[in-house]
Amino acid sequence: MEAGWTALESENTTDAVDEYTYKTEDQLQTGSVSGYLGSYGGGGYAVSLSGTAAEMVTLFNQLENDRWIDEYTRAVIIEFSTYNAQVNYFSVVQLLVEIPKSGVYLTNSWVESVRLIKSEGTDGSIVKYYEYLYILFSILIFFKELSYYVYGRYKVIKSMKKTQNPIRIAYRLIFGHFTPWNFMDLVVGALAFSSVIAYFLRQKYTNQAMDNFNANNGNSYINLTTQLNMELAFNYCLAGAVFFTSCKMIRILKFNRRIGVLAATLDSALGSIVAFGVALVFFCMAFNSVLYATLGNKMGGYRSLIATFET
Repeated sequence: MEAGWTALESENTTDAVDEYTYKTEDQLQTGSVSGYLGSYGGGGYAVSLSGTAAEMVTLFNQLENDRWIDEYTRAVIIEFSTYNAQVNYFSVVQLLVEIPKSGVYLTNSWVESVRLIKSEGTDGSIVKYYEYLYILFSILIFFKELSYYVYGRYKVIKSMKKTQNPIRIAYRLIFGHFTPWNFMDLVVGALAFSSVIAYFLRQKYTNQAMDNFNANNGNSYINLTTQLNMELAFNYCLAGAVFFTSCKMIRILKFNRRIGVLAATLDSALGSIVAFGVALVFFCMAFNSVLYATLGNKMGGYRSLIATFET
């Protein structure tokens, strides 16, 4: 397309204006964005916001005169990343303006700040030392718990009778010789190992972003959404591992009479707690599904199932 969304006079696609050429999600290095009216993929028509203030004003005036945003535009997304060297934090900013046919402008924004470079400064070597220690410990814990679980399945198979009910066989293969505390140990190992995977992926994508930044002297847009998601995944897995490890302290402190009573109560009420939890989850899903179906097109807080659950 040429300026003003007019068709090319020649068949040579190299004559197309860059702002009027469709680009894929991989070319733009962007992901999907969810708004009030729907989700928008990473592909589309893009304008690079680079240059001096006077050049930016000239560019905006030209796009306005050429009607780059017209009656067929449904969403305008502005994405940029910032870095504060004083506190060593990156911020990923997404600004969304949805333009339905009714003519109303619906705005939304997301700002996420995260520390991607953790080995800088005087304490960098100490941080890296403890990170490597955590990685080693997580890998050892994961394979220890996994081997214990596999060995338990082996013992179940060796002691299993061939005349048993198939459902009972499947139950014993999964849960035989496996207490809730063993299950918690396995969950801790899995979360720790998942956090290690997220850690290495974050380092990989961060290094790629830094290489891209140095190659272009900081004059091109670098999307840090993937790095941000990996950092959040690392934090979530680490938080889960710490939470379940703290719960295991109840078992360790069973020598105390009061703690022992609490642990015995939890063991006795485990079935009831699980049943209540399952019922609560189904009740919440049904309730939120009705809210989404009823208010999804009327209130922004219920625009999607995830937003409904968060509300």
